[in-house]
Amino acid sequence: MDPIDVDDDFDPAALVRRIRGKSRQIARCYEGHLTRNPGLRGRIDAEVTVMPAGNVRVDIARNTTGSDAVGGCVERHLRTIRLSRGPDRIPVTLGFPFVFSPQT
Repeated sequence: MDPIDVDDDFDPAALVRRIRGKSRQIARCYEGHLTRNPGLRGRIDAEVTVMPAGNVRVDIARNTTGSDAVGGCVERHLRTIRLSRGPDRIPVTLGFPFVFSPQT
């Protein structure tokens, strides 16, 4: 098996910071649907791939909320992320879980 070619100059922390910056918008995706469905809860696993140009691709790998609308909203907000610099050679994919449950 060949070793994986990793870009030592790419900083995944930059992506994490951008996703944290979207946390309020992502929470609103859930909260907006919670008023119509008070029992709405679950987890959305998003795979975010950073391309060399700094743009991202998003895939919702798992959505246990039962709401495609919440998953679509999360995906739309994540897709707006742009980094000033992506990995040099190959895209880098990182997974991010979002867990939603009503506040009691």
